[in-house]
Amino acid sequence: MNKAKRIIALLLTAVMMLGLFGCSGLVRLARCITSTVMNDSNPQTTEKPVPTAEARATEIPTEAPIGEPTAEPTAEPTEAPLVLTEEQKAAEAAFWALDEALFIDTATGDITALDQYCEDPAAFGIDEATVPVTLGEFTEEANNEWIAECKVWREKLDAIDRDLLRPQLQFAYDTYCRYFDMEIESADWFYCYEPLDEYVGLHMNMPLFFGLYSFKDEKDIENYLTLLADMPRYFGQVLAFEQKRADLGLFMTEQMLDVILTDLQTVADSGETSYLHGTFREAMEKQEYLSAEQREAYIAKNDELVRTKWVEAYRLLHDGLEKLRPKCRARIGAFEQGGMAYDYYCWKMKAESANNRTVEEEIRFLENCNSTIYSVFISAAMNCYEDLVAGKSITAGSLEADEAYLKTLMPQIVPPMPDVEVTYTEVPKELQDSFSPAAYMTPALDGYHHNIILTNPKDQENYSMSTLAHEGFPGHMYQFVYQYNLGTIPKFQLMIESNGYAESWSTNSEWNIAQINKKYGTDLAMATFLNEYFGNILVTICSLKVNGQGASIKDIKSYLGNWGLDSYAKDFYDYAIDMPIYFFKYTGGFCELFDLTNRCCKGDKVAFFKEYLHWGPGYFDLLNERMDAWAKEQ
Repeated sequence: MNKAKRIIALLLTAVMMLGLFGCSGLVRLARCITSTVMNDSNPQTTEKPVPTAEARATEIPTEAPIGEPTAEPTAEPTEAPLVLTEEQKAAEAAFWALDEALFIDTATGDITALDQYCEDPAAFGIDEATVPVTLGEFTEEANNEWIAECKVWREKLDAIDRDLLRPQLQFAYDTYCRYFDMEIESADWFYCYEPLDEYVGLHMNMPLFFGLYSFKDEKDIENYLTLLADMPRYFGQVLAFEQKRADLGLFMTEQMLDVILTDLQTVADSGETSYLHGTFREAMEKQEYLSAEQREAYIAKNDELVRTKWVEAYRLLHDGLEKLRPKCRARIGAFEQGGMAYDYYCWKMKAESANNRTVEEEIRFLENCNSTIYSVFISAAMNCYEDLVAGKSITAGSLEADEAYLKTLMPQIVPPMPDVEVTYTEVPKELQDSFSPAAYMTPALDGYHHNIILTNPKDQENYSMSTLAHEGFPGHMYQFVYQYNLGTIPKFQLMIESNGYAESWSTNSEWNIAQINKKYGTDLAMATFLNEYFGNILVTICSLKVNGQGASIKDIKSYLGNWGLDSYAKDFYDYAIDMPIYFFKYTGGFCELFDLTNRCCKGDKVAFFKEYLHWGPGYFDLLNERMDAWAKEQ
């Protein structure tokens, strides 16, 4: 939606991109296709995709956490051994066994899941030959099977005595219970989910999924070609899903349909020129185990599939969606739609923000946070007004130089992480118009030493050092690397990380860096960041008012008038209608950790974030309990 590159003149807007990271049952069918990129897009500029992410030894410990001893940088201090009773040992053994079963079940659902979670399946005791080579199933039947599985997993959790677990595992246990409870609750809302989001939808993630496919051996090549040939079947299921949504009155608005159709047409028209021809050829030239004849045969097969199956899938979806135009829903919010649309909105709000608040509670929380942000923004802006208005750049001019400077700042904020490789790769040309300045590719559980950050050469006007702080140092990449390397967080807990939790870390990384960015001026760095997030939070609040309380565009105009922004009422209302949930992971996530830090950090941020990260991904109301208790002990 390029209708407003800058919605707010007063507030300079942001960028980042995370798609479907922690996937819900409604999204699990497309879990790994839509969860490989932390593509952080803020629609107020031109924006960002995401897949699900997340080896360590598969042996299940009875007293110690998973994994081998961690690298020195993130190793925990040596403590006296914890003496457990036999009952406690049995309870913990049962929990670790359940975690392992959940990990195996999730990772072996299909080959896309396996590739997403495991760089070396054999290290986890997984026989790759037993895993189905398909893109998965996007059907109501498959979702019903998943919900049934969730109920079984929930019963198995109930069979474990939570009180016998140590605090770290109690937190994981509580997180699993909440996760499965929410999945089960979502059973009736399957068709409320929209897989074709403008920035992080399936149609946007597929080109990245294939373009960045990893080839370790000839089996990977065969799998890639099989998956490419599976595209028409899979997109056919997505189309059938959208047809059912249309029959239920849940289909996208006509304005959004036009945007999605344009994206689909762009890919469909690139059959002969698609970058998938070049990326595959380049990858094959690196496979030294292939003979020249084998290499050319595989290249020819890929070229044929891109010209036929790839194009066929995108045209099928494009033409099928166009026929649904008469069934586009009215431009009204979830509250006015009522029924399952409203129930789903309230559920999704909690899922994306990783909390358990009602609509009214969330509005109050965000408004309180925004009031604080506004006060700090005004103070900082007054000290750098000319630079702020002039749009002074906060970057050394290159990713490498910005990375080097950010690394000098990180020791003031976060614990050290192990040395890892980082590769900067340009996003494919077909996606540059709707892609953010940068995006982080989430690694496999055992592949976190090799990281990829995608960059968009066509959107460098929106790039700043804050972008790299969000995606890498100390944003998404740091969080994944640090927590994966700890070796103490259960594997399934890492796999179900929510969007809100992930984005809370990356957005607060921008903020924490801004506060100590003396090279470019802390006032300018803080004002620039807060300027953008003040606007984003207002968009989220307006979505809550429209979709959660039934506010009209007139109501939104009146509300924005409090900030002198009433002329932007239509833009804010449009976002509430066309992208009602999109901002929650960013704004809700940011405010959660922002509030938690202000409440519990007594000055030593390294100690605070070390404690915060060691608990692992979870829901903020659960994290708040642990962090509040920790703060009282300091």
